[in-house]
Amino acid sequence: MNSFYSNKIEGQHTLPLEIEQALRNDYSQDEDKARRQRLALAHMSTESQLEMLWPEWTNETVWSVQTLRDIHQDLFARLPEDDGNLRPGHFRTREVSVGRHAAPAAGSLVEFLNRWSSAYSSVRKGEMQLVAMAAAHQRLAWIHPFLDGNGRVTRLHSHLVLGHMGLTNGLWSPLRGFARSQELYYQRLAGADEPRAGDLDGRGHLTEAGLMQWISYVLDMCIDQVDFITQLLSL
Repeated sequence: MNSFYSNKIEGQHTLPLEIEQALRNDYSQDEDKARRQRLALAHMSTESQLEMLWPEWTNETVWSVQTLRDIHQDLFARLPEDDGNLRPGHFRTREVSVGRHAAPAAGSLVEFLNRWSSAYSSVRKGEMQLVAMAAAHQRLAWIHPFLDGNGRVTRLHSHLVLGHMGLTNGLWSPLRGFARSQELYYQRLAGADEPRAGDLDGRGHLTEAGLMQWISYVLDMCIDQVDFITQLLSL
């Protein structure tokens, strides 16, 4: 279901039946639909790999820059080599813009990612780690370290963080909430990309108020999905 919802968030909708057919190596004759089926299976395999490894990982490993590269490598190396721009596990080497957002210069990616890793891996244990997961999701999307696949890698990493904290146990994921509020998901992400709005809006270059709205949204989606699964299992 996580692969289904991640595809849906990307606007590359794949029906659960089509994913089930792909699991039986029964791919659609439609080239685009078959590509989406392969993306869904790649997500499932990478997610399973993470779930197998994270019980042995330290917090530093979970938040390491190398882990981001490994997720991208594992996910996209499973797909046919039909896109010259997509190099599994490699950071971009040119400048990109997404909508109104101009991502950081390629030459400064390592510095940005190292700061991302050190800041969010060092928060105190407990509820602040959950806040860090939400903030890190937006900040990683803002950094945009890869030419393509950033959203998928970011969502897989958030899944990894929640699982490593022992909060999901395979029962729920915020991805369902993100997909069901797709327009708001992108709206809140973009809102936190905005520059600081005056001296009372944080101390960095980006808006603190926008980041807080994003974090609030993520926590709401987590609570929503826990409530959904609780009701579903209340037999």
